[in-house]
Amino acid sequence: MKEKSKTLRSTDIREHNEKVILHLLYLHQILSQSEACLKSGLKPPTVFRIFSALEKKGLIQIMKGNTSQEKGNSDKKGRKPVYYTLNARHFYSIGVDFWSKQATIVITDFTGHALFHKVTDLPQGYTASQVLNFLSQLIHNSIKGAKISEKKILGIGICAPGRVNIEQGLVVSYTRIKDMKNFEIAKLLKQEFGTPIYVHNNCSIIGLSEYYKLKNTINGSVLTILIRSGVGGALINNGQVFIAQDNTTLEFGHMSIDWQGKSCECGGTGCLETYLSEDAFLNDFKSLLKVNSIEEIDENSNFDSPETIDIIEQKAQILFVGIRNLFKIFNCTTFLVISRSKKLSQILVQRTMKLIEEQMSQPIEIIPLRYDPVTVGTEAAKLVLNQYFLI
Repeated sequence: MKEKSKTLRSTDIREHNEKVILHLLYLHQILSQSEACLKSGLKPPTVFRIFSALEKKGLIQIMKGNTSQEKGNSDKKGRKPVYYTLNARHFYSIGVDFWSKQATIVITDFTGHALFHKVTDLPQGYTASQVLNFLSQLIHNSIKGAKISEKKILGIGICAPGRVNIEQGLVVSYTRIKDMKNFEIAKLLKQEFGTPIYVHNNCSIIGLSEYYKLKNTINGSVLTILIRSGVGGALINNGQVFIAQDNTTLEFGHMSIDWQGKSCECGGTGCLETYLSEDAFLNDFKSLLKVNSIEEIDENSNFDSPETIDIIEQKAQILFVGIRNLFKIFNCTTFLVISRSKKLSQILVQRTMKLIEEQMSQPIEIIPLRYDPVTVGTEAAKLVLNQYFLI
């Protein structure tokens, strides 16, 4: 028997229209009622009622200052338009980015502006449950540090490492933290904080963020390679993160580039991350550089010595093979290579591009970037805002 269609109530329509206006304000930051009519297609009386209702609820407010000049309307005759913005302090969102060595908490206001952040080392040897407790305490402390009310928190966005199921909010597998397998991080954090939790893969969020910064200068899709404790991967195609059929994100750090190569903790041999992880770089550099972390490379003046360059050449050859394989699979011509060292990313890409020009006929662009935990934490917080403003 065919089910009856649900009757659309007037309150449903009103809530939808309010969300349309809020979404426009989130995208454009500053908006007049006349602009809202043009962009939404709603009639002026409807827009007037919505703006009045949203202002009464405290969700929006009149823009302070001479906004008519800011919008280029100062020379127009007649009544100057009144511009509105979101009330930045009405709601807040929390972003968390973590991996085996580090955790970052960022709190943003209703407009997505970061108000508070804390980056801290993650204690080594922690199990998945201990990491969860550690993150929970960091979040509680950050809320107190930012001096905001928990009642105003819209939700928490999590950028997690490893293979992530974004629909179920769990980390399917991340071998560098013990017992982090099919770990229900969203469910557990929701029990702790009682607020919506959104989980995504951190490399995917980094790639998506950079895609929108670069979209006017690139064609097609972008493939992100993130070098940290392992090698993360993400494909951004037409502004969307590629998600596998089982709702998991890409993870190609265990793509084998040499079946007779080094043994990997996954049980395979010659995996990409056995050569390109932070520890792999530091181990090869240990006799040449006095550095304890990849970040310290940017401060080391001997990084461009002949011995160091020789190691980079070997790493570039490995990265080249990986990129060539990924190109053949995804036909992607723009790659991002991201590490916690700007200098390392740049010289690795420089040497890899030389190999591509010598051995490949296809035009491929590789963009070197430095990983910034606060930026990633902010993007994690925007997972919450994007969901809230979703029409």
